[in-house]
Amino acid sequence: MFSSWPQQAQRPCLIRLYRGGFLELLITKKLKHLYPYYYRLQALRDQLGDQITLVGAEARREVYRYRDTPLEVELQGCTCSKGCNSGPPVWNSSGIAP
Repeated sequence: MFSSWPQQAQRPCLIRLYRGGFLELLITKKLKHLYPYYYRLQALRDQLGDQITLVGAEARREVYRYRDTPLEVELQGCTCSKGCNSGPPVWNSSGIAP
């Protein structure tokens, strides 16, 4: 069993990913030590540049299509210490909140 491991490790692994999300948190100075590495949403937008196309937007949430693929990239920012929603989001059949 273990003798075939190197050959199996070299095989490509295909993962079907249709949606990836990034959540920008409001980090206070008091809690900054808990988050040594973080990105701002604008930095992600700048880095992805023309590789993403906006397909939907709300007050704190934007959904982009990555290149010519079915992959959607969701960027959402929390602007208060209590979070973005008072309850769990309700998604419709297309995956977009009403």
